[in-house]
Amino acid sequence: MKKEKWYLYELYQGRFLVYAGLTNDDVRTRYEQSRYKEFSRMRIVGVTDDREKAIKWRERRVETYKKYHGGEPPMYNDPRGGFGE
Repeated sequence: MKKEKWYLYELYQGRFLVYAGLTNDDVRTRYEQSRYKEFSRMRIVGVTDDREKAIKWRERRVETYKKYHGGEPPMYNDPRGGFGE
């Protein structure tokens, strides 16, 4: 059975990170995110076939961001720590 690919991505507004996420369909995600979030570019930062690994990456990425931004997550990530798709 073929494993699903998970894309680790970041959304930026100019040079500022506004969202860190994961998806299994990068083209659909770019369209859907543009309907609800304002951003100037989407950067794919990695691909994995392990969903749990992808979730851990996103958690670490948001925590690293918070460490350098007064405890605040990127603009569109849930400030309560929720990591729902």
